[in-house]
Amino acid sequence: MNTLLKIASISSLILLSSCSTKTPQTSVHARYVPERMDDFAFENDKVAFRVYGPALTDSAENNGTDCWLKRVDYPIVDKWYKGHEQGISYHEDHG
Repeated sequence: MNTLLKIASISSLILLSSCSTKTPQTSVHARYVPERMDDFAFENDKVAFRVYGPALTDSAENNGTDCWLKRVDYPIVDKWYKGHEQGISYHEDHG
């Protein structure tokens, strides 16, 4: 019986030593957005956020946080803001 336990222990040790863990790739993009009333935007591969900037303090939309669920896994917020400057709304899904 001792022999059986030793073999089981060795098998477990071999199994554990042969396992490898894959380091997950992380991606976060964040930036100050002066072209949109001093907002701050940040995103990862699944979701993006915008925090309203201090330039909106005296306006009707003086505070808030927006959350956008993304359909792509790469940074997209810069493209949305660039489109906004060209009259393309980031409030609509353009694919």
